[in-house]
Amino acid sequence: MQVGIIYLGDSYREEEMFAKTKSINTMRFLTENDIEGDNNLYDCAFFIRGKKIKDLEYTDIWKNFNDKGFNLITKPESFDIIVDAVKSSNIFGAYAPRTASFGINTDVSVILSSLKRDKFCAPIFIRSEIESVAKYAGINNCILNHFAADGLENCLSHLRNHVKGYKYIILKEIIEIAENDLGNKQEIRAVVFKDKILIFDGVILDKDFEDYLPTMKNAINSFYAKGLDGVYFIDFAVKKTGGLFVVECKDISHGTIKNTEAFINAVADVNNKKHIFGNM
Repeated sequence: MQVGIIYLGDSYREEEMFAKTKSINTMRFLTENDIEGDNNLYDCAFFIRGKKIKDLEYTDIWKNFNDKGFNLITKPESFDIIVDAVKSSNIFGAYAPRTASFGINTDVSVILSSLKRDKFCAPIFIRSEIESVAKYAGINNCILNHFAADGLENCLSHLRNHVKGYKYIILKEIIEIAENDLGNKQEIRAVVFKDKILIFDGVILDKDFEDYLPTMKNAINSFYAKGLDGVYFIDFAVKKTGGLFVVECKDISHGTIKNTEAFINAVADVNNKKHIFGNM
């Protein structure tokens, strides 16, 4: 079965044009309500690009497309994991930095006591299950450098001011990322198709890239077995102390991609059965 892309709205026009040159099946609808006809003849599994989608909204979108005969790769249950930082952290386990979560009404003193009791190490990155405030208030207002009440309260106040509808405060240890000879952080962005992983962006690594592939394969297989079985972006990075870890996963429907051609080529590689782990 081939992988195709459904574009919602009017964005990513250039990306769509390039996808067509790679013989990738694409379809575009201004809204999910514009679908017409019976599409059971499409021997294709699609993922959606075009706008930021909330989990409840995606359930309606998935049902609408499914009722019209489209096969969307990412099921609502998997999408719910992808967009929820608490649930994805639970899936990542030891492959990601240590993470703790608290209800939004948890007292600052309780949070600090828990971090100290469980021997968390500063600096700590703070966000909600929906998003961080980095793009609103700057990265420094997401980081707790010392276990002090005023520093934590500052981060939480920015969450309250900028993020609406969140239920959890998430605190994650920050792992130092290794740099290459040019001073660039050694980070890798890949797109995952169920249990396949295709790298399409990143910096030159400090050693043969093949050395990291087994860790990536084991990680993706582990996540797949735990229910993360859709299409999503995932970021890996190399620790300063050595080894690989998961930075985060992201919904594939939206977001800036530095190298659009590399991303589309990765999708085409799935259809051409190249660089693939596992079976679809």
